[in-house]
Amino acid sequence: MESKNSSKFIYNPERITLTVGNKSVEIPTDKLFRAALKGDSSLLYSEQSNTMGIQSTSCIDKVNRIIENCSKPTHSVPSPYLTASEELYRIQRQLPELLQTFKNYQVDKMLNNDIEDDWPFLYDSGEFGVFKMDKKTCGDMKRWFFIGDIHGDFFALHTLLNWIRKQNKDFRICFLGDLVDRGTHSLECFAYFLEWAYAYPERIIWIAGNHDIAFSYKSETDEFLSDVHPSEFLEYLNCPDSMKGFRSQFGKYFIELTKRLPRAVLFPNGLLATHGGIPHDDLQNELVAAENDVERWKLLNSDRYKQDFTWTRIHRNPKKFPNRNSKGCEYGFQNFERFCQVTKDFFSIKHMVNAHEHPEQGFDPQEKYKINRVLTLRGFGFHTLNPGFTAYRDYLPKLFLSQGEDEGPPKIIPVEYQTVALRVFFPDTEEKFYRLFPELKPLPPIIKEPTPIDTQAVSSESSVSQTSVSDVKESQTVTTSPIIDNKNTPTNKDNENT
Repeated sequence: MESKNSSKFIYNPERITLTVGNKSVEIPTDKLFRAALKGDSSLLYSEQSNTMGIQSTSCIDKVNRIIENCSKPTHSVPSPYLTASEELYRIQRQLPELLQTFKNYQVDKMLNNDIEDDWPFLYDSGEFGVFKMDKKTCGDMKRWFFIGDIHGDFFALHTLLNWIRKQNKDFRICFLGDLVDRGTHSLECFAYFLEWAYAYPERIIWIAGNHDIAFSYKSETDEFLSDVHPSEFLEYLNCPDSMKGFRSQFGKYFIELTKRLPRAVLFPNGLLATHGGIPHDDLQNELVAAENDVERWKLLNSDRYKQDFTWTRIHRNPKKFPNRNSKGCEYGFQNFERFCQVTKDFFSIKHMVNAHEHPEQGFDPQEKYKINRVLTLRGFGFHTLNPGFTAYRDYLPKLFLSQGEDEGPPKIIPVEYQTVALRVFFPDTEEKFYRLFPELKPLPPIIKEPTPIDTQAVSSESSVSQTSVSDVKESQTVTTSPIIDNKNTPTNKDNENT
């Protein structure tokens, strides 16, 4: 027999019903909301039974206060049935609500450096930026999927995430960074990816890309700044219209969240996942000179090393020298081999999967890297070198990701999509495309208008010119050419001798 104060949660896909005694309250189903309840020490949660026992008689009041203080979450798990265009429309309609939802559950704690309960991703940087994953956390490597740069391509992000979910219900995702800029839907990609992270907590890694961590906010001028140029997301955040205040909130939230992203993760099989590459030779020399592995680990997590993980660029040459005039200095396969040797005792790397570069075919197995192999991935489908409509007209016929292997770098997997779905999202005619994306339409060429002509000045100039011409004619008639005596004129031969 249940006691007067006994309580329970009844969960189904549409609602959560909390019953305390003879009183009950319905709560909208949402992982965010459940995570907030889970963080309360007075609640006991069971994932298997979808029930929650309450150890407090005042729990109804607590739940009511949570409901009053938070906007009702609108989405639990992103639907596997909506197309990319339908999901985009839903995200755009719900952006204000989603922002409020994310802020209610996370921003306050993030600003106070207290994100243990609410952080949705597998790793947050805290005092570190580089992580070694243990075998228990990793599990089967084949449940891990790796995605390269997305760069605001909502169609690609939606396609890849939903393909992964269909392949393996126990999936794990490692996104290699650069979620924003270049593409048409940076903000929507951010909101959608966050929904996935909250729906599947601690199953997704977001590694910082150079575009992700490039942003800052200047309160004196109320504007956002970026370390990368061009930056389409920056232009969007700073656009002076009626939505600027809303975008400003999302921008600040984006900055606070990306500060917490890891720079590199080493899997148990020796696979290094990072956005750009490795600390270059000059920093490797410091690792060699360090007294012990504890000091080396501290160096590896310092700002200069984390910058190289994110910014350096892979090159096919054997060796490149560090160019500290640029954050994105290049490295070759001998630089990578040396780094693997230098760190073998405390950070044992065998292979690497990275992004940052944009291989034309969607991936690059980096054939020059034979000893310590490398796979470079690109997640988005549009052509970065082509402007506007042509970039999406030449969209990749297949998208690519990779799946973890027990040994070696992850294997490449092509992901097919329906061309009809792509063309609903990105129309195949210029007229329809620019009607949907007017901001991408190239500006018409600037034609310089002729300067107005002063008729009086022209008439005076013409009279002067006519006078000068007549003067020349008169001088020609008055002046007579001298008679040349051919006998006394030197010949060409004489001139040559002279």
